Amino acid sequence: MTAALEVKPVQVTYEAEDLPGPTGESNRYVLTPRARVLCIGRGAEQNARRARALGCRAVAASLGHEYLSKIADLDAVIYAGADAKSIRQTLSLREGPIVPLLMDEGFETWLLREQSICINTTAAGGDAALMAS
Repeated sequence: MTAALEVKPVQVTYEAEDLPGPTGESNRYVLTPRARVLCIGRGAEQNARRARALGCRAVAASLGHEYLSKIADLDAVIYAGADAKSIRQTLSLREGPIVPLLMDEGFETWLLREQSICINTTAAGGDAALMAS
């Protein structure tokens, strides 16, 4: 098993976007990069560079798919090759969150996690304008 050295991620800033909502509610939408991404198969190093550009901690490696069940805290696998079925089966046997197998050329879309945060501000101490009305 050989792996490239892990490179610190580029600090990519994704601005939180405040969304409109009713009075007394705060709504925010945030994109964050996946943390640990493994790139294997054809073009692994190039795919790792693309993932790092988004802020992911990505590493390119040449290893058998049987090792995929042993890597802790894996967030995604980027793969180019013909053995996708057995890799999917190995990933499906992992405990914990589902680890996606990304094979599409436009995999960057799937390396960002979406988070929607809705806070009832009246219950969290109150909106003075709402309380006065």
